[in-house]
This record gives sequence, C-alpha cells and structure tokens, in this order.
Amino acid sequence: MAPYLQITRTDRHHRSVVQTPITPFCHLDTGRRIVVVSTAHFGEGGYYQALLGAITASMNQGFTVHYENANHQRPDDQPSTAEQTVLADLATMRDLEALRMSALGWTHQPTVLHHPNWQRHDLTDLEIVRQVGTEAMRRYIIRRTRSLTWPDHETWRLAWHQAIFAVGNRVSIRVPPPEAARTAHINPLTRVLLHTRTQIAVTAATATTDDLIMIWGARHLPGITTALSAAGYRPDYDHQRWPIVGYLPPIRANTARYLLRRPPTPHPCYYTNDRNHPQPC
Repeated sequence: MAPYLQITRTDRHHRSVVQTPITPFCHLDTGRRIVVVSTAHFGEGGYYQALLGAITASMNQGFTVHYENANHQRPDDQPSTAEQTVLADLATMRDLEALRMSALGWTHQPTVLHHPNWQRHDLTDLEIVRQVGTEAMRRYIIRRTRSLTWPDHETWRLAWHQAIFAVGNRVSIRVPPPEAARTAHINPLTRVLLHTRTQIAVTAATATTDDLIMIWGARHLPGITTALSAAGYRPDYDHQRWPIVGYLPPIRANTARYLLRRPPTPHPCYYTNDRNHPQPC
C-alpha cells in the first residue's frame, strides 16, 4: 500500500508533526508526468501556502491541475425536500468541523488551496447523497455532528476532541483504507466517498495527455496509485516530498486535561520564524 500519511518528531521538545506526500508518477512508455498532491483537509495556513507554491511552480511549467471538491452545486440541481435537509445539515456539520479545528490554528483546505484555473473533477454533494442514500447520509451526519457538539462553557471537551483527532491520525497510519472489493456491497458511504470518487479522479487524469497535478485527500492515494500503476504509470518515490501539515495535538496531555475538566493548552504553530520556541497559532 502506498503510504499516505506520516507522523514524525521534529524538535527538541519531541513534538510530533503530521505530513502528507507529494508523489510524482511517470508513464513508462510516453514519459507523461502526473504529480499527486495528497492533502489533509485541515492544516496550518503555512502548509497550504507551501502546497500552493509547489503547484504554482508546476503550472508555470505547463502542468494542468485537477482537484476534488464535492462542496459544489450545479445550476440545474433539483434536490428533493429530504435532500435539501441533508445538504443543509452537511453544511452545518462542515462549519462545526472548521470551528473545532480552528482551536488548533488550522484552517479548512479550500480557504487557501484554490485557483480559478484549476479543473474540478468530482461528484457534487447532491450526487453523493443520492448514491449513498439520504437515510445513510443523515445517520452519518448526525453521528459526526454529535461528536462535535457541546455547550460553549464546557471547553474541556475540546481537549478530548483533540486527543481523539490525534489518535485517529495514528490509527490511519497503521490501518490502510479499505479496498474497493471489500466495501462495494457493505458500506455505501465508503464506497462512494472513497472508491467512486477515486475512480472519477483517475478516469479524468488518464483521459488527457497533459502533464497533470492531481489534488486529492490523502486517503485516496493508495487507490490512485493502484489505478495509475495499472494504466502504465510508476511512482517515483526517490523524488517524493512530505510537506508538514502542522503539529499533532498530544494525546496523553489532552486526555488528562479532559479528565480534569480543563481546556487544552494553546496549540503551537509549526510555520513560525522560531521553531525552537513556537507560538500558538
């Protein structure tokens, strides 16, 4: 499996950072180049600025850019009343996610990582709702929203959220994304959000002969790698880069603060002028 997430320790304080890869591919026969920019959907602004700089440099060399963005609606979309409710709840959930991640000083990817000349190749939210099923999407949104909702005065719950977020990142390194064959008839949410959208990305990428940048969430990288390899592309791991998303919140300290009903301490910012003495983001 192609690694799509990495956690390393970087400084004298033994802080851990999260990293996602930029992976170049080359077609064995034609020499055509595809660079897959795997992203975290939340990260420090400096992380997205670094990605944007690398992408812009490739654009200046003639690369076309394809990117994911399901948060999109076509003018002719006509959602039913039930679908409108799910879409509204989905928007609320995303706003809540952004609010909780802002406590780390992290921002949502589309806030920084965008360009008017990039080409969107993805499902829309409405298409996802219809393929997953309104009821299945509703249940997912309810579960996710509940995990992000608490009274404003219970600030100690944020410490638990940050601990769980850090645990999730560490688990992701050890547990690969599920294979398409195992989830096609079991989990419609995973099938659509991960596998169907990965196939859309690869189909669009292989339908053109331009040198290409693909900007997709990191969990799509294993599937993209498998599909591109089957189409004659080979990853160049010697030139793979791992930009830093930001510092990972500490698990033990945040768990302790949660149990003591104390809010988390201010989160340090990686992209600062003095990394030996980082300031809160």
